[in-house]
Amino acid sequence: MNRLDSAAIAWLAEGRRLLLEGDVSMALQAFSSALALDSTLADAWKEKGSALMELGRSQEALEHFDHSLNIERMDGESWNCRGHALALLGRYQEAVQSFERAMDIDARFALAWIEEGLNLDPTDADAWSSKGLALLSLGRHEEAAEAYGRALEMNPEDRVAWINKGEALRLLGDFEEAADCVRRALDLNPLDSKAHSSMGDILRQLHRPEEAVRAYDQCIEQDSSDALAWTGRGAAFRDMGEGEQALLCFDRGLEIDAECTVAWYGKGVTLRNMRRFEDALECFERALKIDPGNAQAWKNLGWVLHIQGEYEKAVRAHRKAIDLDMLDADAWHNLGLSLKALDRYPEADEAFLTAQELRCLRY
Repeated sequence: MNRLDSAAIAWLAEGRRLLLEGDVSMALQAFSSALALDSTLADAWKEKGSALMELGRSQEALEHFDHSLNIERMDGESWNCRGHALALLGRYQEAVQSFERAMDIDARFALAWIEEGLNLDPTDADAWSSKGLALLSLGRHEEAAEAYGRALEMNPEDRVAWINKGEALRLLGDFEEAADCVRRALDLNPLDSKAHSSMGDILRQLHRPEEAVRAYDQCIEQDSSDALAWTGRGAAFRDMGEGEQALLCFDRGLEIDAECTVAWYGKGVTLRNMRRFEDALECFERALKIDPGNAQAWKNLGWVLHIQGEYEKAVRAHRKAIDLDMLDADAWHNLGLSLKALDRYPEADEAFLTAQELRCLRY
């Protein structure tokens, strides 16, 4: 970072402080100073727009939010702010479109709007269902299950709500209750492909892979273009030790969707189990190119690199996995093994100790 960059970020931080303290005019000057030094600082455009909104200068604010979005199109907060500016200008249809973009990018904005609606009408079953979906996408699985429960109290015929409540419960580890929810969906429509796929996912986690394959088959019979169903089917065959059959399924999933991270990851694990390490490495790298936040892919990439004797690279991969999930005892243990192979014994001992402590907490 050069001196100009540092100065621009310092002015941005100062503007934020002043805005929090209610000194809007001085905050505006600070954001302008930041932009004079670095006009590509998207956050400075956004924050200056917010300051202009505070002063009732909605048209100027809108122009600043547009500048921010020209630099960073996937900033949900800027889309949300833009929606508010448009609403104040009476451009309601455009405002709604901006709010929808914000919600597509970041479920937190969707959740805020849904909760506002539920405050007005707490008996709206569709709103409770939408709240469940937003919470599910945010990883708040227990709250999601509760929201779907509220939706289903009002509308027990909502097949999608039963499936999604089952998914929330599956992610919480409550597999039997999750299966009951999906059965309710299938009672409503025995041909629901998503319900059959969800049942396959649950049966896999119940260690019933043969039944899982049958559930995925029923999904694929209804919708042969479901890449995730093919991927789940592949994972079930892998669970049964049928690697070649699993690879055929993963490849079919990837023919349908070449960007399916789960399929690349699942194929990589299968190839690793078959000791085809070079091929496995390529799959984990493809998965991480699509989703660099996949902790399990980093962990498996590190393990394959370790097996190949690439210990320095393995350490870097293990550390990435740990950065993403610090409670993964296996990742800490693998890090210890790679550090030990590099004769870095104090660091290795520390990693092994952390792994042991995490395993004790688990049990």
